[in-house]
Amino acid sequence: MTMMKRYCTMSLLPLTVLLLLSCTHKDLDFSDRASVLITYDWSQSREASPEMMRAAVFSDNVQPVFFPFTGSQGGTVDLAKGHTYSFIGYNSDTEYIYTNGSTYDTFEFCCMPTDLATLSPMFAPRRAGDSGAPRALGSENLEIVSEPDPLWYGVSPGIAINGSEVITMPMRSAVHYYTFTIKSVQNLSNVQEILATLSGMSMSFNPSQGRCTQTNCIIPFTMEATADNQLRGTLRSFGYFPKAEYALEDTKSLVVYVQTGDGRRIYYTFDVTEALDEAAVTPGSTDVEIELKELPIPKPLYNGSGLHPTVDGWQEVEVDIDL
Repeated sequence: MTMMKRYCTMSLLPLTVLLLLSCTHKDLDFSDRASVLITYDWSQSREASPEMMRAAVFSDNVQPVFFPFTGSQGGTVDLAKGHTYSFIGYNSDTEYIYTNGSTYDTFEFCCMPTDLATLSPMFAPRRAGDSGAPRALGSENLEIVSEPDPLWYGVSPGIAINGSEVITMPMRSAVHYYTFTIKSVQNLSNVQEILATLSGMSMSFNPSQGRCTQTNCIIPFTMEATADNQLRGTLRSFGYFPKAEYALEDTKSLVVYVQTGDGRRIYYTFDVTEALDEAAVTPGSTDVEIELKELPIPKPLYNGSGLHPTVDGWQEVEVDIDL
């Protein structure tokens, strides 16, 4: 039997044609891109010295693009030509602030939630059913948040990019400082721990509007003994809405929590709404001073025998303010 072999053949392209096909390419075209320099003007905030900055760049209704910069001077970003952008600049060397919102109008700086029990052992439950730290009337449902870090921001909305541009944003503080001084503190030596909270403040700040939002919260802060039987503490906050513009409950309550040397837990409530309104922040100022006249801390219960009474719960003392 005769064996037949079959061979499959294929036509080959000339080598020169293959070489031409493999080397054909299109040069990248960068003519539709623009180099944009973002700078920050600190002339209105000379006390600022941030270590890191960030620029949030918004276009249309897409998610913002974030550009980080080391130091406080800014840097260059690459953007597409033929689009209109809005810019928000801020220092990113913060620990207790997070951002929220996907558009230029809704972008916010927000305070981190916290818990009083993590700030001081005097708020730890002492027995089953202990509901924790008492609150001022009207603030029972408010969220407790940390003080915002020192924060500076700048905005530059609606910039059409058609070539290389320089975007300069004047920087200003988003944070106000509220200092409370309590004079004539009785039996200050009987204080073992002390912490204060201020309710009715805003928990977030909208940079596009340049103001805080209508979001009430409670912010804890520390107070320390000074000379002449005084207590003094400074709170950082985004501020609060004026009474005329805020439809919700607008009471501002300062609560001072004290644990005495003999184990008692007492809290003092001050209605500081009027005091804050009278000391309202003036344009360009971030400092508010509030002075209160007394804090009646009781004398120790023990009589030197070495026996300290066991005291559960919190005792309330409401203090009138004489403005």
